[in-house]
Amino acid sequence: MRPQPGRSASVKTGRADLNFPKCKKSIILATFGELLNEARRLLGAGRLEQAEPIYRQLLEAVPEAAEAWHELGILHVQADRPEAAAECLQKAVALAPDSAAYHSNLGAVHRQLKRTVAALACFQRAVQLSSPSPQLFNNLGLALKDAGNEDEALAAYDDALKVRDDYANGHFNRANLLLTIGRVDEAIAAYRRAIELVPNDAEAHYRLGIAHYDEPQLDAALACWDRALALRPHYPEARRNRALVWLRREDYARGWAEWESRLECEGFVTRDCPQPRWDGAPVPGRTLLLHAEQGLGDTLHFIRYVELARPLAGALKVEVQAPLIPLLANSGYGRWLVRQGDPVQCDVHCPLLSVPFTLAERGGAPYWNGPYLVPDPQRVAAWERRLGAIGGFKVGIVWAGNPDHPNDRFRSVRLAEFARLATVPGVRLVSLQKGAGRSRLAEMPGDVQVIDFGDELDESSGAFMDTAAVIRHLDLVVTVDTAMAHLAGGMGAPVWLLLQRSPDWRWMLDGQETPWYPSMRLFRQRKLHEWDAVFADLAEQLRQLVARSTA
Repeated sequence: MRPQPGRSASVKTGRADLNFPKCKKSIILATFGELLNEARRLLGAGRLEQAEPIYRQLLEAVPEAAEAWHELGILHVQADRPEAAAECLQKAVALAPDSAAYHSNLGAVHRQLKRTVAALACFQRAVQLSSPSPQLFNNLGLALKDAGNEDEALAAYDDALKVRDDYANGHFNRANLLLTIGRVDEAIAAYRRAIELVPNDAEAHYRLGIAHYDEPQLDAALACWDRALALRPHYPEARRNRALVWLRREDYARGWAEWESRLECEGFVTRDCPQPRWDGAPVPGRTLLLHAEQGLGDTLHFIRYVELARPLAGALKVEVQAPLIPLLANSGYGRWLVRQGDPVQCDVHCPLLSVPFTLAERGGAPYWNGPYLVPDPQRVAAWERRLGAIGGFKVGIVWAGNPDHPNDRFRSVRLAEFARLATVPGVRLVSLQKGAGRSRLAEMPGDVQVIDFGDELDESSGAFMDTAAVIRHLDLVVTVDTAMAHLAGGMGAPVWLLLQRSPDWRWMLDGQETPWYPSMRLFRQRKLHEWDAVFADLAEQLRQLVARSTA
């Protein structure tokens, strides 16, 4: 839900020295220089369509003019043509391989195109060719961070600030990295320094708000986002994040309304519907389309609102991610389901996560009308014998989410942490883990057994189909904050959820219960990165639960 932490490396247009190849006739040299100056004037004024043919004319006459290739590349950057920009800048670098500026600007374009290795090589070469420059060290830091070399990236930002401590962009990007790796206090200090240097930087105020949100210091976060909006009135990301605070505080009237700003955020993907947006009023005789957005867990969470919308439309269609169709069809939604991406006819539409706002009187507060996700009875029967043979108090565990999630390093835990649960007499651990996290099974101490069904879960049946059937035979599910929490909670199964210090908005900040899932219990981290106390508490509560179940 948050933007990427790095500010893009700026591509400097810069005025290159006029060191053109010698021409035999002075009139040609004079004409070339005059044309080049005119092209630069037009480029500097933003008149790209007029400047481009002049650059091409120059390069047709003198194809070895590195300056012209470089400036044509900058023109393509400004015209948002990064592929063409990279081609031109590559030619400039080939003609003038000792120009730090050319390497740096080519690196910035490679970074825009997500060519991480190429970008890093360009920035490293630029640093080698130039005297110490805060801008070059800053760009190197960005590329190192993209490559996952966080310690080296932090050192590069430190080098930039050693050259010039009043370099605001260096403090800003250093703060972004510190926030990414969970050093929140240091990030706050770095953002404040950036703002001290450039008080009207809306993005710095916005990012400082995120750091306060993660602390969590919600009043301070709101103040930062209010300031960002004062500086940049159309700043949907700041509005969306204010919504997260209000939803965390159960202020649903303000929260759901402001949450609508997510639809305007950069990079947000939702269905493009030409039909009008549904306003919540009854639409008899007309077809209403509800369409899923964001992740599978969000769809499993908000599919419950179909029950509120259904009576208000003549016909209903619910577009969901293809992997979820078997589970949701089995749960009673089959007659309305549409595969995401398939063509669909409707009269009005509404994003699924907007239904609580659209039906504020009915759905403003968390809606629960009993379990709404149902495993396939045949699969439940098929797994009964295997799970029954295990014996003991069976605890399903999930220790890792999607590694590509920007927050995964804080919500996922080491599998070895679960070893403490295995010390409770009678407990048998059953892996429900899917994806890359399964490779961590080797982390578990050798004397602790984790029953792993491997690729048998869900590979042939659809997302969560076997997993839901297995859950039906378990005594408890213990999971980090992934879609598994919504599956077990939506089934009404006993589930204990492990939460990082500043969790997702829907889990609020205090308490062990959640109105979203009555069968769920929340176990909260007291300090970021520290799970030991959480698992100590969890093991003790599990010990008591097992004792009660066998009494």
